[in-house]
Amino acid sequence: METAVLALAVFAVAIYFVFVGITKTVNRFIGNRVAFVSALVMILLMLWGTIDGIIYCSADPVDIPPTAEQLRLGSDGATIHNCDGPLGGTDRLGLYLISPLLICAMVISSRRFLPGRNGV
Repeated sequence: METAVLALAVFAVAIYFVFVGITKTVNRFIGNRVAFVSALVMILLMLWGTIDGIIYCSADPVDIPPTAEQLRLGSDGATIHNCDGPLGGTDRLGLYLISPLLICAMVISSRRFLPGRNGV
């Protein structure tokens, strides 16, 4: 579990550095407004992925009816819950804590590319 959390944090830092690298490169070679638009697009994609993951993880569980053999043995079948596997806590940590923090960091970093500012 600790390894998965560490990997999730390293992945979030890597996403942030890619975001900063892309926006700075676009700002340098194309312009301030295009850098702001590209930052906005990346932020919206991250926000969309986070909201989509939260909706997926909070969906109703799926009930699987028992087979004839399971009925004979007295089983009730199975229920599958989304994001409730061995690393379900890591999924929720990423969706509810790390993704919003990453989006906030992206918004704060992209303020320098607002039109009308000096994009240094």
